[in-house]
Amino acid sequence: MDGSELQDLEQSQQLRLLSDEDVPESRPSQSSDSSVKHTNNNEHLGLLPAAQDSSGHAPDDTGSSERAGESDNDSALVEQTIQTRRPKRHDFREWNKELLCSFFSIAFLGAMVGTIYPFHGQPRPQWPFSISINALLSIYAIIFKAALISVVTSSISQSQWNWFSVERPLHDLIRYDKASRDPLEALRWLWWNKLRQPLTNLGAVICVVAVAIDPFIQQLVQYVDCSVTLAQDVKSASIPRTSFFNPTMFHQGALNDDAPSSAEESAVISGIFSPPTDIGFNCLTSNYTFPFEYGTIGYYSYYEDLSSNLKFLGDCNQEICNITSTLPSGLSLSSEVNSSGVIGFLTMSGNGPVGSYGDAGPFEVIVGRTGYTQRRLDPTTNAPILGCDDPATNNTWRCRGYGAASCSFNPCVRTYKASVTAGRLNESMVDHSDPRLYWGFPNNLTNNLRGRSFIRGIIDTRCISSEENNKLTSLGYVVDPRSRWLPYNLTFDGDFNVSQTVPPDAPFPQSLLAHNCLHMVSQRFTVGFFQYFLSSLLDGTVTGQATGTVAVGFDGPQVPLHIYNFSHNDFDTIDGIFSNAASVLTMHIRENGEEIYSEPALGVVSHFAICVQINWAWISLPAALTGLTLVLLGFSIEATRKQQAPIWKSSPLAFIFHGPGGTRWYDNSGSIQESSLNTVSAMESSAKCLTVVMDRSEPVICLRKIGVVGGNQVLPKTWFERIFKRRL
Repeated sequence: MDGSELQDLEQSQQLRLLSDEDVPESRPSQSSDSSVKHTNNNEHLGLLPAAQDSSGHAPDDTGSSERAGESDNDSALVEQTIQTRRPKRHDFREWNKELLCSFFSIAFLGAMVGTIYPFHGQPRPQWPFSISINALLSIYAIIFKAALISVVTSSISQSQWNWFSVERPLHDLIRYDKASRDPLEALRWLWWNKLRQPLTNLGAVICVVAVAIDPFIQQLVQYVDCSVTLAQDVKSASIPRTSFFNPTMFHQGALNDDAPSSAEESAVISGIFSPPTDIGFNCLTSNYTFPFEYGTIGYYSYYEDLSSNLKFLGDCNQEICNITSTLPSGLSLSSEVNSSGVIGFLTMSGNGPVGSYGDAGPFEVIVGRTGYTQRRLDPTTNAPILGCDDPATNNTWRCRGYGAASCSFNPCVRTYKASVTAGRLNESMVDHSDPRLYWGFPNNLTNNLRGRSFIRGIIDTRCISSEENNKLTSLGYVVDPRSRWLPYNLTFDGDFNVSQTVPPDAPFPQSLLAHNCLHMVSQRFTVGFFQYFLSSLLDGTVTGQATGTVAVGFDGPQVPLHIYNFSHNDFDTIDGIFSNAASVLTMHIRENGEEIYSEPALGVVSHFAICVQINWAWISLPAALTGLTLVLLGFSIEATRKQQAPIWKSSPLAFIFHGPGGTRWYDNSGSIQESSLNTVSAMESSAKCLTVVMDRSEPVICLRKIGVVGGNQVLPKTWFERIFKRRL
């Protein structure tokens, strides 16, 4: 048969297929030599087409002729040409399910993040039917894992057709099938295959590691105790603070010389002799938080160790000691042991240098060297001082027996953060201005602050706006971002009265007061407080009477005696005493500031709850597996395209239609002939047109084709129809 006849035959065959689809009709069974050729292979697989009997030979066709046989041979040739033709273009539609599953895995991974992210640090949500976050994550995990494994299974199954592009043992089909379904078998595959099939190995690794997806997702969410804020009660808690302290003073001595009231004096003395207590606060419930840092006028003490500056004159000569300890400022202490037996142990001086406007200079204290310290003895017991054998402590004041320090005790601005837990205030100082920093003061003491005069000021530069920053710069102030505190000389408008309330929208410079950025203190208080109280309180000498080998009868002012503490003193001890005094005085100032500049710090009510804490590190495994699965799918599609391999994946129909003798399972009639059977969808379409039965009449059980569904023959669709037809 030449080329033109073959072309005519193909055209007539296609026309007959079209006519068969439009007008179904029954066809007589056909026989050919090719059906006989595949008999042995079908018997080997246990698959027999209906055109054969049990002996493997086609039934006789008495109506056949030489022309009919030639036509059958031509049809078989055309059919073989169609079946062996490869697709010219890769059909991505065969990967639709895997692409959709990949989308689902990404979507549900994002759903996990989107579900838990809004609740991080928030109370545990109260959802209908008592559904918890972990229950929802479990649902997400099931869908996520199913979508992921579906893609991996298809990729592993598809890689087997690339694996069999060369000779392989038939048992490898079993290995591939198990590796795509069972993590344990996937682990065995990795042990058996090593690195001979990288794509399959990657899929096997994903299958094994995917076992840990569920616990990792559950570990994402943990529950912790927390305090939850209720915004509606924002003004139900308050802590006192003030931006302006101008207490009532009492006239003392010359004009404008004022002494502080007993309230300020009592605060300092109380702080020296006892630690401070919590400041009073207004709290209606037991739990509050103060979300913002707040500042207030206060006092701060700054101590500096001057022990290295001490100079000693004299020494001990047998039982007679005469030693003088002196600081560069001139403060000195003589410790003399003679016939009278009087020894000087400590001296303090509050008469330090006074600034231009009467501000307090540092006061100094000396714990002098004595005959006891020369021998490292406790003067009250004449015994060696305990705890001084360690070289790390040998240089402390008590161990060496002498020391000196200076202290600045001046106004400052303190900033705090606070919370109330179970009715107890937890307030911590965040920052403070340097007590040695000189506050701003107007050049003219009779300044333009009508109603108040002699006021010093300082600005918190972290509080001011950019506009206020520019205004200050235009006035010649240097706003250094490295320095928070800026002395301010209180330059206001001529008609401004500091005794009046400042509106929130006040212009500059009054806006500094409206924002609580400017802090002010009365100069009359700072001068009178130091000159008429503090300087005398911190002045005096402690002496003792030597009687034999020990010192008794310690004498001196109350505060120096408390500081000396029978020789049990040190730099840290003195620093702690005056820090307590500054804290107690600060609490007094906060509670007694100018009312219009003493808006309290406001807190918000909170209650204990169980909050959600997200441990984001645990999502790394699901995210990594998602990425690896996408890589696996992409490489599987590309490998299949490059090798022009059929896209069969795990379909069992591939062994039916493309195994030994598989071409006998379809004929040249009906819709089966329209497909090349190189894709899963084509084989599934063809399988819908075939009816088979398990034939047990032979020694070898066979799956036998009964016929082709066509014309008016329709397969029963439901189990009811199948049972009903069997009974009929």
